[in-house]
Amino acid sequence: MNYIQPTDSASFAKDFGNKDNESNGLFPYEGIIYDNCNQELIKSQSFPIKAFDSMLKNKTMSDDDYLLYRDDAKNYATRWDYLQHYNELDTLIMIQLLDNLINWFYQYNIDMFSFMSHAANANAIKYALAYKYFDLNVNYPQSQQKSQSFIYLITIGIIKSQDITYRAAKNIVRQTIM
Repeated sequence: MNYIQPTDSASFAKDFGNKDNESNGLFPYEGIIYDNCNQELIKSQSFPIKAFDSMLKNKTMSDDDYLLYRDDAKNYATRWDYLQHYNELDTLIMIQLLDNLINWFYQYNIDMFSFMSHAANANAIKYALAYKYFDLNVNYPQSQQKSQSFIYLITIGIIKSQDITYRAAKNIVRQTIM
């Protein structure tokens, strides 16, 4: 299912969040790999600032952000505990965002999960808005035709049908230019 375009969680939170600038904290994704996972996470001291350097994003952590991380990490006995807290916050924020999306679509009586994409949901909203003022008891169309029919098109239709009848009677094959 594709309800949002590829983006990071901060942008998603900004677009669909409660406008609370919530953060799930900071975690050194690239500092933990499969080979050193258990060794690194059982340690009780916080991660060094170099562990937050990202080769993928080509960014380094600022000193202010590192101080925020250190203040937050003091509350946890091990890095495992901090990781659990980080994952719970991340999940909580994502659930709130999805709830906001579900409620937003519910305003238009649309079940968000019955469609496969955000575009399909938007299309359903378009039809929901068009149907909003539709009344089954009214005879449509209600407009009075005040303009006259376009006689020229009727005349062309008559001429074409006569030409087709004539050609069929004379067995004339019409040459087409391609």
